Amino acid sequence: MDKVCYTCHPDSEVKFIKTNTHKPVMDGLCSSCHDGHGSDKKGLLLAKTDDPKLCSGCHEELMRETPEGSVHPLFKSGKCLDCHDAHGSNISGMLAGKQGQLCFSCHEKGMKNETAAIKSEHPTFTAGECTKCHNPHKTKLDNLLLTGTPDLCLSCHIKLRNDMRRKEDCEKLRTSADTEANAAAIKECDEVTVYLHAPSALENCLRCHKSHVSAEPGLMIRPVQQLCAECHDYRTDAFGKAHIYIEAGAMDCNKCHDPHTSKGPMFFRDTMHKPFNPGECGECHMTGKQ
Repeated sequence: MDKVCYTCHPDSEVKFIKTNTHKPVMDGLCSSCHDGHGSDKKGLLLAKTDDPKLCSGCHEELMRETPEGSVHPLFKSGKCLDCHDAHGSNISGMLAGKQGQLCFSCHEKGMKNETAAIKSEHPTFTAGECTKCHNPHKTKLDNLLLTGTPDLCLSCHIKLRNDMRRKEDCEKLRTSADTEANAAAIKECDEVTVYLHAPSALENCLRCHKSHVSAEPGLMIRPVQQLCAECHDYRTDAFGKAHIYIEAGAMDCNKCHDPHTSKGPMFFRDTMHKPFNPGECGECHMTGKQ
């Protein structure tokens, strides 16, 4: 069939063969989408370009409706060609354009609201790699997410994932039936304890962070002092004494504390000013109430 069609459409043979070519094109099955004699649809198509029937013949399983989760509106309405090139594309997924530009062409208004005052950006978002977090068709989760947090975030944040799993693995070893066989590993766990900051919060990264861009450093949802104050009471004497009575609003909690995991219960960062770790603040600061 392709030999017959290309006798009249010689330019198409070169035009359609791309890095990612639609299987019917590769197999020469032009009649999968076109009527060879006549059609009341543009391009001699078997159905309109926004009719799901045009693609459902081959992609029936993918296009089957599911009661739960979320569905991309264009996908649901069968407007596949708004995102894909029907013949071939040099972009993965047979996309009609670069992924970021393609998504932003519809989500421009929402993204502009987010990008009004940027101090931090999610690299995946700014690189236009939307499908690293979202499914472009449908998913069982809200917002077309591929999976929930923290697993979605930890798929890229490997060091944090390893630190979090270390604590989980150590707890399993300590409660295992064969502690004798695991003695060496348990000893290592005892020597390097990993503390998790608010484990329940770490299960939902969006509790503290935005997913695309933020007007705060570190993609935080609000200024660090306000965010930490939701759990930590700055007005207590214990807090004041521990922070040599410096006004909380003048401090950046992240400068001294790791907000995720730590080897110490106070979550001090690994790299600190030498007198700081042993708590010898009085060497440089007046530590009482002024």
